[in-house]
Amino acid sequence: MRDEEEERLARELAEKIPEDIRASMEEAAAADGLTLEEYVLVLLRDMDQQGLLEPAGDPNVSEDEFLRLVFVGDCPGCCSRNTVSCDEVGDVDDPTLGLCSDCGLIWCLECGSTVARGEQCGHWDVCEACDEEKDEYGDCGILPEECPRVTEWIAENYALACQSTCAWCQEEIPEAGEVYAVGATLRGGIEFASNESGTGFFMPVAIGDKLVPAIVTAVDSEARQQGNDLMFMTCSEVCACSLRDALCEQKEFIDRAELN
Repeated sequence: MRDEEEERLARELAEKIPEDIRASMEEAAAADGLTLEEYVLVLLRDMDQQGLLEPAGDPNVSEDEFLRLVFVGDCPGCCSRNTVSCDEVGDVDDPTLGLCSDCGLIWCLECGSTVARGEQCGHWDVCEACDEEKDEYGDCGILPEECPRVTEWIAENYALACQSTCAWCQEEIPEAGEVYAVGATLRGGIEFASNESGTGFFMPVAIGDKLVPAIVTAVDSEARQQGNDLMFMTCSEVCACSLRDALCEQKEFIDRAELN
């Protein structure tokens, strides 16, 4: 999308923001040192890079749906479009959080982390403890996804989730419980499954309508030597088999998936 078109959309969208959420949006924009229109423009450009502006540009999309696409987006857990900003949720009342009305997931609209109901995202604690110079609103001007401290905190949380939460049903795996692993080989994806250091790392993988936590195996690990580019931890054989079957249906990027 051209810059001129993005700027026009940002102006029009800023003018159409409902009064009941305008104040919270202006507060969020000010926290980033931006005007409301500039804040909307940043959101639009982020959506454009992710390829999300195509559905928003559909002439059949309502104004409310357009606002939802821009400011909230689809659920990162189940991909449902039935999502709202938590400033519309009475017992939460936080415009920086999104809520999925289908699966109940609450997530941070700033960094994407899952948040427990009644709590604020932990990345704010990271920001508060940071000695980076901040403005009158407590903002340093660095976006969460560009902040090394926040991204490190997210990576640590994601690593814990991969090891203690079932990748399929999302239930906590008991500390002394048996873990069922599923390994998958990417279709021509060894380069995709490696970072520059060659060490393992963690990432979410979209499988059908679910976003599941995956361990990307290290280049010299036993799991990689056995042909597993990705590993998933599950809480039961039932979940492991369901995840394996779902992976096998993703023929465009999964070559093989099996219980380990």
